[in-house]
This record gives sequence, C-alpha cells and structure tokens, in this order.
Amino acid sequence: MFDVVKMTLAPEGGAVIPGGRLTLALVLQNASAIVDRYEVTVVGVPAEWVTLDKTIVSLFPGQSERIMVTLAPPAGVATAAGDYPVTLTATSADDPTARVERMATLTVGAVGQLGMELLPPDTEGRTGTFRVTLTNGSNRDETVALRARDNEEGLRFALEPEEPVRVPAGGERVIVVRATPKTRETVGEPHPYDIEFKGVVEGVDESDPMAAALAALLVRQGRYTYHPRFSALTMPRWVRRLPMWALILLLLLLLLLLSLAGNAAAAALGKPGAPHAHTRTPLASVAHPTKPTAATTVAARATAVVPLRPTKAVGTAVAGAPPRINRFAVQVGRDGSMVLAWAVAHAGTVLINGQRVGAAGLRTLHLTKATTFVLTVIGPGGASTQEIQVVPGTGAPIVLPVGLVTRSLPTIEQFTAGTDSASGGLALTWTVSDATSVTLNGTPVAPRRASASRWATTPSMCCGRRTTRARSWRRSRCLSRLRAKR
Repeated sequence: MFDVVKMTLAPEGGAVIPGGRLTLALVLQNASAIVDRYEVTVVGVPAEWVTLDKTIVSLFPGQSERIMVTLAPPAGVATAAGDYPVTLTATSADDPTARVERMATLTVGAVGQLGMELLPPDTEGRTGTFRVTLTNGSNRDETVALRARDNEEGLRFALEPEEPVRVPAGGERVIVVRATPKTRETVGEPHPYDIEFKGVVEGVDESDPMAAALAALLVRQGRYTYHPRFSALTMPRWVRRLPMWALILLLLLLLLLLSLAGNAAAAALGKPGAPHAHTRTPLASVAHPTKPTAATTVAARATAVVPLRPTKAVGTAVAGAPPRINRFAVQVGRDGSMVLAWAVAHAGTVLINGQRVGAAGLRTLHLTKATTFVLTVIGPGGASTQEIQVVPGTGAPIVLPVGLVTRSLPTIEQFTAGTDSASGGLALTWTVSDATSVTLNGTPVAPRRASASRWATTPSMCCGRRTTRARSWRRSRCLSRLRAKR
C-alpha cells in the first residue's frame, strides 16, 4: 500500500531519571500529490510529560518538516521507575485514514534508596521484642527479606510476617522480631546477646558495588539481655539449665529429705539421755521452818524457755554450736524484680517475720511500700537475728541491711527455796541472766530478786492451802515454776 505520509524518528528511545528530559526528532514528509495538513499526537505517557514544538503541520507534495518531541518525567518518588512504550502518530486532516505511527521506549531510572530503623536497639527480659521498619525512599517498589542472627548462634528468632515483604515506592513496612534463647535457663545470671539485623533486596546482584553500598544501608545492630526467672545462688550450670518442672521436682525432693532429717533429729532428741533445748535444775531441798507447827516441804523447778519451740526440726543443728546466718539478702534484677534469699546453719527453728521457713530458700517479693524482713534462727547454742529493710520505688528498690544480733540462751543461775529469817515464812530466791522476761508461776517478776517473805505468805504462790492458824501452811508438797525468755 502506498503511504501518503512518511515519518522517521531519531532516536527510537532513551533513559532518564525523574526530573530529566529526553528529546526525540520526528520528521514528516508529504508523499501525496496534494497539499495536506497533519496532526501529531503522543500516547503511552501522561500528557504533562510531553512537549511538542508543533502539533499541526501543513505540507506541499514532497515537502518535509521536523518536529521536536520532549519527554520529561517529573522529579520525585511519585514517578515510578520502569519502561514506558511511547506511540507517536501523524494523521491527515483531509483523510483520517491516512496516518502513520512510530514507537519509542522511554526508560525511567530509579532514584532514592531504602532505609531501615530498629526500635528499641537494646532490650531485656525473658523474651526480646524488636520492631524493624523498612522505608522505601525510592520511586520503585522493592521486595525485602529480613534476616537476623546473633553472635553466639544461641537465639531463636520469630518474624511477623515470616515471608519477604513488598515495600511500595514512598511507603514503609514493619516487621516484628521476637528473640528467645534456644536454651532458657530458669535459674542463672543475665546473659547478653549481640544481634545483627540485615535486609536483603530481591533481584539485586550482591557482587555489584552499587548493590553492596545499598546493602550497607540495610544493616542494624541490636542487643538483647536474657534474664532467667531466678538469679543464680552459686548453682552449677546443669541446675540452671533445668526446666521449671524439673526444678520444682528437685526442690520438692530436697524438702522431703530435710523433713526426713528433721524427723530423725526430733526422734533422737526424744530418746533418754539425749540433749534437750530445755534444761532443768534438780529439785532444791528446803530446810524445815524453825517452828515445828509450820513444817513444810517445797520443791522448786527452773526452766529456760526459747520462744516458738519447734515441733519439727527444720535443719540439722549441732549440739552446743551457735546458730549462724550464712546469707540473708535481697537480689534486685534490672527490671526491678526482687528475690529474698537466705541460708542458715546450726538452727533448729528458722523464722522470717514470725513465719516458719526452711534452712535455705528463695522468695519472690512484690512490695508497694517499705517493708522490714526479720530473720530469726534459734538453736541449742543460742539465737541470732538479722534485719533487712526494702524500700520500693519507681527505679531500683533500696535495700538497707539493718544489722545482725547474736543472743545466747537465757540461764537460770539460781532458784532456791528456804525460810525467811526475818518473818519466819517461806522465801524463794532466783538469779537469771540473758533474759528479757521472767515469770514465776505465770506472774512477771524481775530477772534478779533477793529473799522476800512476800512470796511465801501469798497463797497464790503455792499450791498448798492456808490453815486457820496465822502464817502457817498445811503440810503438802508445793511446786513453784520459774520461766525465763529472750
């Protein structure tokens, strides 16, 4: 078919970046035998990208005309990168069927770059949670896969979402990363891990120097410190790696062994001739009164009493050895958690704020106000007390050790009964050391008292009965009990 109009295009395409320009030279020739007018149009790209120096050309037969076509994609990430097919058409005004087309390819290059942000850069706890934000500052959609690894290969990572994410041009995507140790110690010390987060762009040749520079922008360093549920108290590593259920089973077994040992100690204390926490003085013989009608026999018994006498042995107490507090402290974690720890030796009874506990143990504290903890240990060789005051706050709690006090058991040095030389009545005499309270038949008395006829003439002090005769007693056995306490 004979073309009534001819078109040539040079060049037939080119590459620009947003904000750049590509100029094409379009030449039209009237190959018909008549004068004709032609309209030039450009499609395939937005109209605001195209500039023509002429849109309508009138040509005589055989005449040619050059038209300059400029393609200028606007600057910014809104101009998507890629190849755009452009069609240039010249149409006769007299005969619309007489037309000619040429094709050109406009390639828009990528501008801008990807970015990555890590928050928080440092975290701690039993599980570490990070938020990785991928930002696409370019004019091209990118698909990025996130990789995470630690310096010890000791962490397990969970990503949400797990698959690579598509980051639209000018947009962003968030990936949540949770890190947990492959071996989670129940009891131990805090352990830090250094983590590298790296974004890998799909379809990029990593050997390309430009790709290597881009990859360096998608690397972030983080740190995660794992905190076990309980802090270690000089425990072997195999114990710290035990799961919670195995640790609980081990503690129950230990408590059972302590209970059996306590029962054995209690049984040994119950045998004849075994040492006992209560020491009794022999019954003191009392001389008869000078008056024959007032002859009476009186027995005196002395008892040294330790408060809260245990019915079951808590630990193994060495006879005669003073009780010892090996450890009484509060351990504070970075997150403000508090654990009270204690360990004692040579104690038959262990109390914390009046509550009976084992010879060693741990207790998690949940405090809202200042609290004082008092550890009291009592054994055959005496008693010891230590106090700790804990003041919680918005930051780390304040732990104030109050002090350690070691006390000896009270001692009844003298407790005798005799005749008062002044009044002729019965008199009791006692001397007690290392005691804060002394009672005689349930009535509080002074720790040290000389002979006094008042105690002998008061009927409530003796189990006998008065006769009708003044200052005389019916013959009977009279038992008086003196008790001393710390």
